[in-house]
Amino acid sequence: MRYIPNEVAITTQSVLDGMRITHAYYHSTDGIWEFFPDQEWDYDDLRLVAMEEIVNKDYRLLDVILKMTEQKAAIYDKDKQRWVIVPYSYTD
Repeated sequence: MRYIPNEVAITTQSVLDGMRITHAYYHSTDGIWEFFPDQEWDYDDLRLVAMEEIVNKDYRLLDVILKMTEQKAAIYDKDKQRWVIVPYSYTD
């Protein structure tokens, strides 16, 4: 995968306020990235940001972004303190 600092991503206001990102998704069909915390969120909480803002929140996500391809999700494993990349299926 590639990292483009000004590419658009979806996240939540709570992430922008400092909540840790624990879930990252890449939608290969439309090229959209999503980054969420490990908490409930509402659609009103969603924000569009540049990928650079996400990487600035947690530089370790850059490695995750570069490893993700196709329809993938990355979940932060708190016990092992590492990201795990898995395939996932998205339906509307």
